[in-house]
Amino acid sequence: GEEFEGGKASDFVLAMGQGRMIPGFEEGVKGHKAGEEFTIDVTFPEEYHAENLKGKAAKFVINLKKVEERELPELTEEFIKR
Repeated sequence: GEEFEGGKASDFVLAMGQGRMIPGFEEGVKGHKAGEEFTIDVTFPEEYHAENLKGKAAKFVINLKKVEERELPELTEEFIKR
């Protein structure tokens, strides 16, 4: 394949569950651990904004540097009163 504009990033922070990535990307990241390198195969949707990528298959090589989980506070009466 060939590289495309915007297809490469370094130190990119991905907040899971926000739906900002193309379909299949987040699912491809799930279950991997920090330090792993892996490949995700996805297809750009037909309604993608970049005309040259609509419906095209893409392969992303991921080097997962860090995984963090956001911990929400317990929903108690005290918290609600704040």
